[in-house]
Amino acid sequence: DHSTSLPLVRAWAMAPARHGKKLALLHFDAHTDLLDKRLGIDFCFGTWTFHVREFFPTPDQLIQVGIRSTGKERGHWEKTLGLTQYWAKESIELGAQKLTEKIIAKYKAAKVDEVYLSFDIDALDTKWASATGTPEDAGLDPVFCALVIQGIAKAFPVTGTDLMEVAPLVNPDFSPNMGQRLTLETAASMARQLVN
Repeated sequence: DHSTSLPLVRAWAMAPARHGKKLALLHFDAHTDLLDKRLGIDFCFGTWTFHVREFFPTPDQLIQVGIRSTGKERGHWEKTLGLTQYWAKESIELGAQKLTEKIIAKYKAAKVDEVYLSFDIDALDTKWASATGTPEDAGLDPVFCALVIQGIAKAFPVTGTDLMEVAPLVNPDFSPNMGQRLTLETAASMARQLVN
């Protein structure tokens, strides 16, 4: 459940080691998770990013990649909440290298010192990750995401990370090329990228 990122990011941002540093959040997800409340609930998987914005007050500090399922258009989120988004289609059209260059340029312009990477498995296309709470088609592929993560890690210290929404019991398909097994294998591969 991506709500788990809320206390993780807060603890990371408020740690003494972060004092006086300019921080950034790179958030891979199919969904914005930017609601102030969801069904009357303040803190949940759909609101966590909204609530950690206090640590990333400028558009160049909080960047989302892979968005494609949301009740609002991109301009709404960027204008009203002050962040930068690269939706899945745009990300794919740019390519991993160009997208990485854009993110690095934004972080450098913001004088970012450290980066936290939050990776929701549904940022990936359902071909790779169907065993998740809200799988979405037309997503990113693992190699694309790995290249972006590697590029960011070369440019900035990545001192915090998480991998969320892996839910193998959602799709009990045990066949070797889809469903539960492939999602778990892909998640393990992405986790390795995040901690390297």
